[in-house]
Amino acid sequence: NSTAEFCQLYYQFCNQGETSPEALRKAQFELRKIPRFNHPFYWAAFVSQGEVNEGLLKKSDGDDREQATV
Repeated sequence: NSTAEFCQLYYQFCNQGETSPEALRKAQFELRKIPRFNHPFYWAAFVSQGEVNEGLLKKSDGDDREQATV
């Protein structure tokens, strides 16, 4: 479904180091490229709220890279 696809894209961009608002924008843009999800109904309702990446990223044990958690 579109929500699952959006979340995968969003967290993929977060894990690549994008801020939450930028990851949101990129996920929406990518979802629009999928023909069955290109209507705003499927991607326009997602919004970024609160502090940028606050509570979104955490360090993995023994790993210096930050990764988004679901």
